[in-house]
Amino acid sequence: MLAAQSAPARVLSAAGQPRLPDAAEALARLLAERQRAPFAWGSHDCCLWAADTVRAQVGVDPAAELRGRYASALQAQRVIAAAGGSLEDIARAALGQPLRHPMLACAGDVGLTMGAVADDTADRATLAVCVGEWWALPAAHGLALQPLAAASMAWRVGCA
Repeated sequence: MLAAQSAPARVLSAAGQPRLPDAAEALARLLAERQRAPFAWGSHDCCLWAADTVRAQVGVDPAAELRGRYASALQAQRVIAAAGGSLEDIARAALGQPLRHPMLACAGDVGLTMGAVADDTADRATLAVCVGEWWALPAAHGLALQPLAAASMAWRVGCA
């Protein structure tokens, strides 16, 4: 059941929040849980995947007001438009200014890449999470990996 969409959802800021003491373990647990989870609009898509990893690391869910508002690509596009206009805008609202270069990302950071989603073979802007030398993003049969160089932007999650 989708929530009524009377007011546009806003993205909550996690910028400047310190990482929780067990952030690395929480991120590892989440990666293990989602490793084989298929892409699903409104529950395991790129935006909510990134938000879930932010919540695991700093305790703030930047997508709290986006959850339950969409279950299809078209609905997601409408929510993204109302929440800022693009995934880049949403990431900036949630995490502040991007890193000077995406290759500076470290484990747990969020990046903007191009990737295919489960119901679409065309590449589109996708939020992904750094897992060392790779970006992890939801795909048809679980998390897919892209090389770190695939990101055009990246944001630090938690203060180092």
